[in-house]
Amino acid sequence: MKLAIIVYSNEPETILNALELSHYALEDHDEVRVFLLGEGIGAGAHDYAKEPYSIIDEMKKFVDNGGQLFASSKHLGAREPGYAELCMPSSMSEVYKMIKESDTVVTF
Repeated sequence: MKLAIIVYSNEPETILNALELSHYALEDHDEVRVFLLGEGIGAGAHDYAKEPYSIIDEMKKFVDNGGQLFASSKHLGAREPGYAELCMPSSMSEVYKMIKESDTVVTF
C-alpha cells in the first residue's frame, strides 16, 4: 500500500502518533510518505525531551527505515536546523502528487 501522512499539527502527542503509524506501515512493507504542512513544519523545532520519545529521533528512525519526509521549502529554512536535513524540500505540487498516487491519505 502507498500511504501518505500529512501532519499539520505541532502538538507533540499528535506528531508522535503520526510517526508511530508511519513506523507500523513501514514494518508492513508499505511505502510511506510524510509531509509536514502548516504548523506541522515546526514538528521537530522543539525536541520534547520530557516526552517518552524524542520527536527528532522518531523522524530519524522513520527516514532510516525507508520513509520519505517532506516539508515546504519556503518554510523549512526558518525552522530548527536539527531536523531540516531529514526533510526533502518540497511544495504543494508534491502534496498533490502524494495524494494522487497514494492508496490512503491520513491527516494529523
